[in-house]
Amino acid sequence: MQRNKGTPYPYALAMIPCLAGATAAIGACSTAKNDATTSATSGTRADVVGASENVLLDSHRTADGGAGGDSQGESNGCTFVDLQSILPGGAHEDPDIARVNAEIDSTEGNALAQASSASSLDTYHRMSLLGTVELYDKNLSVFGNVACTTCHVPEAGYTGGSSLLNQTTVAQPGSVAITNATDEHPNYRLSNRKPQSYTYAPFSPILHYNATQGAFYGGNFWDFRATGTRLGNPAAEQAEGPPLNPLEMGNSDSACVVYRIATGKYRSLFELVWGQYSFAIQWPSDVEQVCNRPGPPPSSDPLQIGRAHV
Repeated sequence: MQRNKGTPYPYALAMIPCLAGATAAIGACSTAKNDATTSATSGTRADVVGASENVLLDSHRTADGGAGGDSQGESNGCTFVDLQSILPGGAHEDPDIARVNAEIDSTEGNALAQASSASSLDTYHRMSLLGTVELYDKNLSVFGNVACTTCHVPEAGYTGGSSLLNQTTVAQPGSVAITNATDEHPNYRLSNRKPQSYTYAPFSPILHYNATQGAFYGGNFWDFRATGTRLGNPAAEQAEGPPLNPLEMGNSDSACVVYRIATGKYRSLFELVWGQYSFAIQWPSDVEQVCNRPGPPPSSDPLQIGRAHV
């Protein structure tokens, strides 16, 4: 099966995916290890620390020794980093993360300014502009701190833009902090995937068997989670994943993403592209409360609406 990358910048249309993958922790280890902790934010679930990238996070140690161990941890060959401290506003904010964050804010601001006069644009440029404001919109994450381009930075080939993270987990933190992390448990939710460079993904055909090549061809991922057979477009299917992935953008329901756009600064641009009735929705009175709660929903939810393919 062909492995594809993503979309050219001008083709950042409304359904182009975040593809925001994040790995299991912060720190390169010689030995893989699984850990889990229950997030005080959700109260009902375990935030699992996978070991697919052979990494480990200890939220109470730093690379210069910190509390409880040297830079190699407890004889396990790990370099530990306090993840929260390197994120925006942290005590040791990573300069690359700060730069990427500033670029996101600047690009989003410029795109929103252009959106105010989008009616004068042709269809192609309207859609391209809409894709830009969506890709750089942090408000599409549950806590308003992660945009698609947080993990897919243009100048880094649409993968991670932090040298520190690229040299350790090659992954990015999601939107949700773990407030009761102890010892070797991570203090931020992370997934088990490197952010893919998605420069060519929209050009990938639906997964199919090519008799001439004698092999399967198309789709966007080796694990078949975005084949394109359901929506007719592999990139469109992948776009549904990151906003609902509890380890990435963390929304509890796809309706929350719609709600954020409906109440956001570029609603008129979205309606210009997709029609004036795009948000003809009567929102329930508690929608803000529901959408401010990280997903996935409790296991008691019979519909399990917010579960994503992690």
